[in-house]
Amino acid sequence: MQKLAHRPLLRFHLSTLLVLSFAAGALLWANVNRLPEYRYPNIGCLSDAKPEHIQSCGVPISWWIEFSVQGQPQRHLDYEMLAFDLLAGLALLSAVAMSLEWRARRRPGLRIAQAGGGKRW
Repeated sequence: MQKLAHRPLLRFHLSTLLVLSFAAGALLWANVNRLPEYRYPNIGCLSDAKPEHIQSCGVPISWWIEFSVQGQPQRHLDYEMLAFDLLAGLALLSAVAMSLEWRARRRPGLRIAQAGGGKRW
């Protein structure tokens, strides 16, 4: 029975790193791109007036919200949601990397056969 060499945990294939860089770029774009918000935040509103021109940053949780109430611009940065957003992004990138590496390491073919003296394509 052939015994394959053990590959270290933090050594990734080039294809995994390429897909991971695109996923990280998409997450970064989604987090810093200001998107129109369709809900009414109750942050900084001391009156019953509804806020106007609401924009937010952050996917999946909004951590930066800009809005105006009666012409007065308001901004709010939520550090707890920012930390949660960073952890969610790292977890998502880790899941993508591990699933791609799991697939790449179990793919048959393109391995040098250790027994038999030849290459298996």
